[in-house]
Amino acid sequence: MKTDVDTGGVIVPIRDGEAMLRRGKREISILVAREEVTITHGRCSAGEQIAGPHVHHEHTDAFYVLEGGLTFAIGREAEIITVSSGGFVAVPPQVAHSLRNDGDCSARWLTIHARDGGFAAFMRGARDGVEVEWDMSAVPADGGLPASEAFVSPDLGGERLEYGNRLCRLRCARPDMCVVEWHLRGPHSDLPFHDQGRDVDSFFVIEGELEAMLAGTRQILGPGTLISFPRGMHYMLNRRGPGCARILSLHTPDGGLADHLRRVSVERSRYAVERATARTAASPNSEFDGRRTRHHSASGAGSQYPRFLKDGVMRISSAPTQSKSTSRVPRSNVRRSLTPASRASSSARSSAS
Repeated sequence: MKTDVDTGGVIVPIRDGEAMLRRGKREISILVAREEVTITHGRCSAGEQIAGPHVHHEHTDAFYVLEGGLTFAIGREAEIITVSSGGFVAVPPQVAHSLRNDGDCSARWLTIHARDGGFAAFMRGARDGVEVEWDMSAVPADGGLPASEAFVSPDLGGERLEYGNRLCRLRCARPDMCVVEWHLRGPHSDLPFHDQGRDVDSFFVIEGELEAMLAGTRQILGPGTLISFPRGMHYMLNRRGPGCARILSLHTPDGGLADHLRRVSVERSRYAVERATARTAASPNSEFDGRRTRHHSASGAGSQYPRFLKDGVMRISSAPTQSKSTSRVPRSNVRRSLTPASRASSSARSSAS
């Protein structure tokens, strides 16, 4: 773990996390621990129970699957939900949940506690043989809140906001947490400095590389590396080199980021359509015959407009609303958000019970 003592910025590859538990079938390490958020990396073998049924009262517990799959029992109904690599689940306060690895291979994941709720102190105490109380208790007699309060976003799920060669998927938008997965195609040098006075920003590199400016020093961040910036810190992130990169960004609390992303996507979509329409109207290869515009050249501006729309701009969300994959979904819709394989495994468990 590399921490800048002057700024509080943290850069930590998974392999350098603070070890809490290291044994044959289970590993847990802390990547960053702050009052606003604690992020851990976990690994367990196939068939392992990770956590029994419990609730949190004052913070959200979220999970991003890096490899394999995790099976959750969520809400007072103990709704069975399985997510594979790239899947995300966020469980708000008062919602009961448990999780296990029901697959036939090991699983790796990130756990995000926002706020910390005493979790880091609890884990360190467990490692050192000291009992520490924290924001966790048994499921209440009434079972707590229903599963529909949870956010379930399978692989490739989330509210899709796309412009240019950047795509972001809004995985979760809550007052205490905003989680966005970025897909960057090609280099980006226009990710500016930020002055985060309201929230802690953390970024986990899933694929590709990022260049970060931290306390005047440039750092190259490879896959499996987390970088976390405290409130009020200036930083800059650039995407270097060709190819694609996937970045998970975690903002605690939300601080208005989700609404900002929606607003920008709508504005850029509207601007792109206006420009494309103006180019089409001004094109010398177009001829108005009183009924429609005919495009004579396959390479002219008129022919670019349909391809321009097809290549992503019109796929931007046209209104600042959440999609079902990141919203609180009714129980009947939770299962439909899963993959067919997950639905089959869920049905098999229901029949067996």
